[in-house]
Amino acid sequence: MYLPPPKIYILVFLALFLSVFISACGFHLKGLAQNEQIAYKTVKLVNIDLIGLGIKRALQRQFVGSGVIVVDDVSDAEIEIVFSQATNFNSFVTQRTGQGAASSELLKMSQDIVVNKPSTQQQVLRTTVVVFKNRTVDNLVLQSSSRELNRLKRQMSIEIALQIVTRINYSLNSLK
Repeated sequence: MYLPPPKIYILVFLALFLSVFISACGFHLKGLAQNEQIAYKTVKLVNIDLIGLGIKRALQRQFVGSGVIVVDDVSDAEIEIVFSQATNFNSFVTQRTGQGAASSELLKMSQDIVVNKPSTQQQVLRTTVVVFKNRTVDNLVLQSSSRELNRLKRQMSIEIALQIVTRINYSLNSLK
């Protein structure tokens, strides 16, 4: 009876492990969850220049993935999202090294929004969407630490956009 060399078993195991691992880790790039129905098809974004570029891009991806069209004229929109203030980003030192340098930070990103229904001139939602992240600061490798901060800001922007779309959808569905 012929037994293949042990390397083949390892390769087969690695191939199976990788295929299971990759299939288990999924990216949901298509807006809201598949089972949720968007309660609107057109939206007007007011004061869009106030929000951060990351949030703007993430919102546009959410709308495209959900089949929502961003219109230029408020009369064509089912809802109007007003960004009343600029995106707020703060970092708070939560831990210091023995030399006094920051070694840990709490990051906070927030965005105020007001949602109106132009057809009825009704305010549907007024809220502040907030996201927090913890970050460990490596003072020996500041360039890497800076890249990590940028990555966290991108993640926070995506989470803000998803929360905005989810809260609007929930508010509109609760009105029905």
